[in-house]
Amino acid sequence: MNVGLIGCGFIGRKHLEAVMDSSDLQLAAVCDVSDEAMKAVVERYQSFFPAARVNAYRKYAELLVDSNVDIVVVSTLSGLHGRIAKEALIQGKHVVVEKPMALSVQEAREMNRLSRMFGGKLAVCHQKRFYPHLQELKRLLSSGGIGQIIHAEMTLRINRDDAYYAQAPWRGSWEMDGGVLMNQAIHNIDLLYWFAGKPRSAAGAIGRLLRPIEAEDTASAVAETEPGGIVQVHATVCAARGHTEERLRLLGSKGTIELTGKQLAEITDWCVPGVELPDWKPADDGYAALYADLVQAVQTNREPLVNGEEGMIALEWILAVYRAAKERRTIDLPLEQFSTMEMMES
Repeated sequence: MNVGLIGCGFIGRKHLEAVMDSSDLQLAAVCDVSDEAMKAVVERYQSFFPAARVNAYRKYAELLVDSNVDIVVVSTLSGLHGRIAKEALIQGKHVVVEKPMALSVQEAREMNRLSRMFGGKLAVCHQKRFYPHLQELKRLLSSGGIGQIIHAEMTLRINRDDAYYAQAPWRGSWEMDGGVLMNQAIHNIDLLYWFAGKPRSAAGAIGRLLRPIEAEDTASAVAETEPGGIVQVHATVCAARGHTEERLRLLGSKGTIELTGKQLAEITDWCVPGVELPDWKPADDGYAALYADLVQAVQTNREPLVNGEEGMIALEWILAVYRAAKERRTIDLPLEQFSTMEMMES
């Protein structure tokens, strides 16, 4: 299957490596506003596949009508994800879209509708779901390993300094990004609800405490889940360098699990009846497994593991937290409509 890559920056190059690792995929086209970025990606690919012919486009619309492209990868700045993905789906392409899949619930739902209408598979890049140790944990939880999850907590305290935001002014803007929840914490929020069950409410507080951005640099939020548990999320980009934290704690009716460290592979609490403490190690970045899943989904006509409906869970909840913070009340899910742009009115 032939891949067209839209967005040749840092994240786009991660997608490139996954394509290069797959015997089922070939890079057929690239698109970026930067000729230099496109050239770097093509040269990297052709250094391994010298005979490969890769078309380069300055306008993404031209790539979308390239009949040689089967899969479109959208790894642009966040505010363009939904628009480009929708146009790709209308062209009948399969789509891999970076997180967040959109910045409004309306656009995310439209992406799912177009996927169904035109038949293209839609895969959202929540690649942490593909870490082998976290898939093992998912199977354990699904089998009732710690019983009903009563309480769960996700903590992400990292550092993104002023220079990080100055490097790309769209970062931290309501129009093109969102804050720590939408940009940095969304992967772990996706994991939280994958493990603990879908949220049915949102409440919380967000703040712009240190960073020179429109959106939040710090947030705390709480939710009730459909299975009947309560979850909490704490996230900030204001942690001091060298004092960062990534943690997931799951409290069940029969046991407790707490994970920390790189890729949440370090076990700091393991109370699981009848199951010995596993020896987990950090895996690769998950992109290769995401693409392998998409290829299989296309070949067998099934949905990808993280399709548009799954990819929307964390997005919708984050938007509900934004609305809850803006209106100072608890918000029930599902949301009929809301976008990050509505936060500009706060």
